[in-house]
Amino acid sequence: MPVLSLTASHEAAYRAFLADFEAAGEDVIPAWFCPRGWSSARCAEHVDGQERGENLPYSGVACTTRFLEVEGRLVGVANFRQELRGDLFRYAGHIGYSVAPSHRGRGHATTLLEWARGYGRGLGIQALVVTVDPANLASRRVVRKCGGLFVQAYHHEVKGRDVMVFSVPT
Repeated sequence: MPVLSLTASHEAAYRAFLADFEAAGEDVIPAWFCPRGWSSARCAEHVDGQERGENLPYSGVACTTRFLEVEGRLVGVANFRQELRGDLFRYAGHIGYSVAPSHRGRGHATTLLEWARGYGRGLGIQALVVTVDPANLASRRVVRKCGGLFVQAYHHEVKGRDVMVFSVPT
């Protein structure tokens, strides 16, 4: 299962990926920053720029975005924040990932987090900061499966949500 960069050649798979979330009634795709109307080519150009430090998302830090492909389908997306500053330590962490609803429960989130561990190791990061919504039991299991250790839990006043913070060794 390759973890790869989005390209113009992924247009059909990219549209199917977005449609999977829509069919499940999920308007927000965590870890994905392109508007739904953009083509895969336009999104690829945008996220390539984010990796180079251009077109930065709300976090203001360079991000690397990769998709998980299984049998020609894009089934998951991961966004790796190359550095953490300010409140990113508390509410976002190094990595955000999402698996398309019809592909959940098959180990794809674990594959994405394992990719992030290797990517972080390549950047010289010894442990990833990973944040999880306490109600997301599946994500908590993925983090623990990848060696994540609980650091703290708190209510983030600005975001208006509870957050659990884990440290995941690279």
